[in-house]
Amino acid sequence: TRVIQASVPLLRPLSTSSYYEILNGKKHDRQAMDAARAAVAGRGDGRVSKADAVDILANLLDGSVTQQASGNTITEVEYRTAFRILHDYKFTEEARDLFIEKLAEA
Repeated sequence: TRVIQASVPLLRPLSTSSYYEILNGKKHDRQAMDAARAAVAGRGDGRVSKADAVDILANLLDGSVTQQASGNTITEVEYRTAFRILHDYKFTEEARDLFIEKLAEA
């Protein structure tokens, strides 16, 4: 049996990752959900810390959370994701306060 090598590189399948993650039939921001999962995965006491909350918010709000609101509006999907994260994950008191404060400013 003779093997013929193709001179054209094989194409890899396109990534099936979407910007959105569907939970209970509704769209959520995948990057923010991933950041929340990473925040509690295998370290510490399983709560979202203040630093973790900043990371989640940066993913959720598509930018820095240390700057004042610049007139950008938060979308329905971003709000839904934020409330899902607040509901599904344990936060330290400082992290929860910061998370809610920054969402209110958005």
